[in-house]
Amino acid sequence: MRAFPPLVLVLTVCPGCGTDLGMLQAAATTDVVFVGDFETGDLTGFNTSGNSPTVTTKPVHTGKYAMKTFLDRDASKVPYRTEVVPKNQTVLVGDECWYGVSILLPSDYVPDSIWEIVVQWHGRPDFDLGEDWRNPVMALYTTSGKWGMVNRWDAKPNTFQSGTKQYDGTKHWDFGPYTKQKWTDWIFHAKWSFKSGGLLEVWKDGKQVVKRAGPNAFNDAKGPYLKLGLYKGWKDPTVKGQVTKRTLFHDEVRIAKGPKATYNDVAPTKLMAPDAAKPSGLDAAGSDSAADLSPTIESTPVDDGSAADAVKSDSGSEADGFSTTNDVGADASRGEDGCSFSGSTGNPPGAPMLALSLLLLAAILRLRS
Repeated sequence: MRAFPPLVLVLTVCPGCGTDLGMLQAAATTDVVFVGDFETGDLTGFNTSGNSPTVTTKPVHTGKYAMKTFLDRDASKVPYRTEVVPKNQTVLVGDECWYGVSILLPSDYVPDSIWEIVVQWHGRPDFDLGEDWRNPVMALYTTSGKWGMVNRWDAKPNTFQSGTKQYDGTKHWDFGPYTKQKWTDWIFHAKWSFKSGGLLEVWKDGKQVVKRAGPNAFNDAKGPYLKLGLYKGWKDPTVKGQVTKRTLFHDEVRIAKGPKATYNDVAPTKLMAPDAAKPSGLDAAGSDSAADLSPTIESTPVDDGSAADAVKSDSGSEADGFSTTNDVGADASRGEDGCSFSGSTGNPPGAPMLALSLLLLAAILRLRS
């Protein structure tokens, strides 16, 4: 056999070619399907929804860059939405997913009575069944100086089958006052289901604040997709609050998918814990088990979504705790400001370069054989 010198493969990352280092990092771990740390210095890996956020060098959670979201009710082109959507989200109902994101509220983020969604998971309507846009499946929001979260679910194939929007249930959580000028780290773990086999867990700064078994999604052909930035209840110009401008920051966005994915796959470095892969503390039947919850349990009782929580069945209006015309996350914007819902928004940035490198490697190995 002919002798060959040692093989060295050089993968060139070309900034001008749009190669996304975050995507390459995600590819290194099969469970991690998206890394959005903004270290490319731009919004590579994201689509925009409404106005486009920017990338800033201060403040940052980790690295050199973070995302800055700004909204001006009187001057922004879209007066109520500045968001991004991670590309290539192929989540189905039944999938188990982990999500991580860090958020900083600046010193001028004063309490306002009009809600603002800062992270949301939106459903994809089954238009062929007559379905239309609905409230988010799940959303993390601020209102009146507090953190809050809402989750909605519906087992009907068409949420509008009665002629109006009717959910099977809605659940709210109050996480208490927010802290300004500090990064707050959020980890979300969801097994998306419109049946009893669903699971929802949330950690705030490493302490678990939600543990709930049961339905948590809509009965859609495709599962929820993640959005983040700022979506504020300014769509109705008659609704007045205390502010007309909002700024906030996001960093360390990660998504992991699959039964082997763990807390550590999406957690910022300072939150990683050696016990994070332990069982969630819920057995297959959805009841509490003796297994440890990781990484840390709140000193106060964890909200487990029991009957005492008074879960409501509602139409997504007054029962949400918001006015009918100012419903939290009521998206009727047809096409979500141009976002694609095919389950994929094209090849990941840098995919051509990566594919070419793999083809080159295959050709060299064939010559050596």
